[in-house]
Amino acid sequence: MTPRLIDKLPSVSPPHIQILVLGVSRTGTMSMKAALDELGYRTLHASNVHETPGGWLYWNEAIDAKFYGKGKPYAKPEFDKLLKNYTAISDMPAILFVDELLAAYPDAKVVLTNRNVDDWILSMNKSVYVVLEERLNRFHENFDPQGFGACFVCIRRVVTIWAGGDMEDRAKLRQGYLDHYSHVRYVVPKRRLLEFESKDGW
Repeated sequence: MTPRLIDKLPSVSPPHIQILVLGVSRTGTMSMKAALDELGYRTLHASNVHETPGGWLYWNEAIDAKFYGKGKPYAKPEFDKLLKNYTAISDMPAILFVDELLAAYPDAKVVLTNRNVDDWILSMNKSVYVVLEERLNRFHENFDPQGFGACFVCIRRVVTIWAGGDMEDRAKLRQGYLDHYSHVRYVVPKRRLLEFESKDGW
């Protein structure tokens, strides 16, 4: 069996993860990161996955294991390694692992950022899809698979998973959004969950 990338990292003491922001991208996750950082948390977000050397490669490995049956799924020991420098998480790719993160960090509070689903689809079309369709990103995927390429591969895979396997099917993407929120509300006790929209203000 091929050794996992994550197994090459040394074991660490469990990080003190206090906040799990489990809303999908384009629902105010970046604003939430900024707010949490201002309050003194250290927040992992898609914008700073690269701070961990090879970070996107590890998340791709975790996706392979969970969604495609390639290797042993990540659990607390693996997430401890990935999150050792953080006290909060927000945004993709971590939010693909709702159940695993809730199990690993049972004392963490959960924030569910959300917005109208149709507005979310429009926002995705104007942002994430535009990025994924840029030809330069395809170049990175082919010629820099360990760096920027791994980032764009991961983002494409996240969106494809949300859309039930077909990234271009906006109806399935819409349903994936609804299913994600239904699942979070089902598995997180109300006393542990704060629902939030950016328009509510701070």
